[in-house]
Amino acid sequence: MPGAISQAVGVDGQLVGAWYRVSVAVARKHWGVALGFVVLGLLLAYVAYIAALVFATQQTYQLAPGQALARLGMDSTAWLWQRSAVSVLLVCLSGYLRYRVPRKQTLSLEERKRAIQEQMQLDALRQDQREQQARGAVHLLRGVVQAARGQDASDARHGGVTPETAEEQEVNAMSAAPLSTSSAPLPMAWLRVPTVPTSAANSASALNNGNSHK
Repeated sequence: MPGAISQAVGVDGQLVGAWYRVSVAVARKHWGVALGFVVLGLLLAYVAYIAALVFATQQTYQLAPGQALARLGMDSTAWLWQRSAVSVLLVCLSGYLRYRVPRKQTLSLEERKRAIQEQMQLDALRQDQREQQARGAVHLLRGVVQAARGQDASDARHGGVTPETAEEQEVNAMSAAPLSTSSAPLPMAWLRVPTVPTSAANSASALNNGNSHK
């Protein structure tokens, strides 16, 4: 039973890997490789199907593997041969499809020089791109500031009145207002001279005359 479980796991794993390699080969247009993996995938799919069918028959009718095969009309000997062949094939596939570390490609002197020159050109292009982006950001900021200033100036012209303009308007209004001709004349204030009583004035004049005769 443990051997059957491990074989089922191996078959299912290789089945997925085989059809994945079919898709990769088709994408790369390697038609021969794709055909080979298609054949392998169909073989593994057949084995996985028979194993699943036998296992389901065993579980459903509570039968031994030989009885399940007999109920399905299959030869036990042929089934053993198929299982053994598939086990060996899976081991071979696991070795053949093992991951290979890619070898480092050795470049010649000219190729390395060409690669360095291409890298320098790419660096220069990236630098130019960064400078253009910086200039664009500066121009955008200047445009925003100028737009804000223009908006403030338009608001001041249409709706805003500054203190200087208010004073100028008041002076202009006062200078432009005509004088009213129907207004009453201003009263004039005359200086009031104190008056001397008549009797006092006569006595003063008589006294002055007497002094003059002497």
